[in-house]
Amino acid sequence: MLMSSLLLLSAPFAYAASADLQNAERKRLSSVMRTLAKKGHWAGVDKNYREMLKLTKATIRYEDHYLGGDAAFKIGNIRASYKRFNRALEAKPDPQAQRMVDAIIAQYIPVEIVIYDQEVPVQLEIKEVPFDPMQQKSIEYAKKALTKLNGFKGMLPKGDYSVGSTVFKLDFTQNNKKQLAPKVFVEVGERHKITFGPRLDLGASFAQAGAAAEGSGMNSGTFNGAGSRIGVGVSANVTKTISVVLEVGYHNILSSGQEVSDTLQRTRGFMEYPTRYHSGFGWLAVGYDSSKYSVLVGPTIDVATAEVQGLDRNTIDLNVSISSAQYQPMEGQIRAGGFSGGFTYNLFPIGSQLYGGISSMMGAQYDSARWYSWGQLALTISPLRK
Repeated sequence: MLMSSLLLLSAPFAYAASADLQNAERKRLSSVMRTLAKKGHWAGVDKNYREMLKLTKATIRYEDHYLGGDAAFKIGNIRASYKRFNRALEAKPDPQAQRMVDAIIAQYIPVEIVIYDQEVPVQLEIKEVPFDPMQQKSIEYAKKALTKLNGFKGMLPKGDYSVGSTVFKLDFTQNNKKQLAPKVFVEVGERHKITFGPRLDLGASFAQAGAAAEGSGMNSGTFNGAGSRIGVGVSANVTKTISVVLEVGYHNILSSGQEVSDTLQRTRGFMEYPTRYHSGFGWLAVGYDSSKYSVLVGPTIDVATAEVQGLDRNTIDLNVSISSAQYQPMEGQIRAGGFSGGFTYNLFPIGSQLYGGISSMMGAQYDSARWYSWGQLALTISPLRK
């Protein structure tokens, strides 16, 4: 039991081992293939042959290639069978393998089926099922592959076929009957094309500037307020579910300043200065889309001017009084970068190309002194997804 366990553990290392070890492994696999072939277990023969092909330093014999080709033929994988019989001929010219290659050329046509709309299940059908049981097997193999992989690349017998509503014909069109027929390429559904459309986000917002970091120099205190935010740009539907959005826009905060008592106004001359924040921003986002909703996230940059009242107590000089700091007006420029994201729920179509919906959006930016955060409830217009 211990010995068999050690052999199992060492098996994966055979592929990176010396040529002698790999040839020994080839002999073992060859013996297994012959045993399985006698029992008619052709799927097992096919599996062991594919394992044998991983032995890049081993010399695979004619008999192994032929048996691998015979196994693929009997399970209906004609394309693999054709390749393996040709490998057998490269290893040793032999009339038996040549007859199999000639038979495949005479009876089968290469075909590739690509399905673009993978949300709708489709099946391969043939108008008239051939009498040959091996040809029937090749059609069954193609049906299973098409269902499992949403596509097929192989060989099929002559006939009139359909996949969903797509109809195609396979026939022998080659001039030289000793050569394989040209491959037929079948497209099912419509290939996705990258489309572009406008995007608009317009709505009310609320923003807040956090406390300034110590050592960042003299800065204003925290401030916040309601305002509006509008973004306009373009949305590209890169795939059926993925989009890229590029947007530029404007964001503001308009709020009152700190209330100053009559006494301080008379004695100290302090006045109320309202908060004024005007920002221009750029946003590049990647999104996941469906017909009902979309989710976007990506980096953003903001360039703003701000007029606020009050200095941050952690950044003022010691000789500045608390009252002076509290009512001191300050203005400056802000350059910040960060991330923004949002969730959009599509409510109604606008014409034949656009959606109208509602979005919940938020973001956070940093300018080396403090964080700025915001949220928005917006009306969104975006390209329609079909």
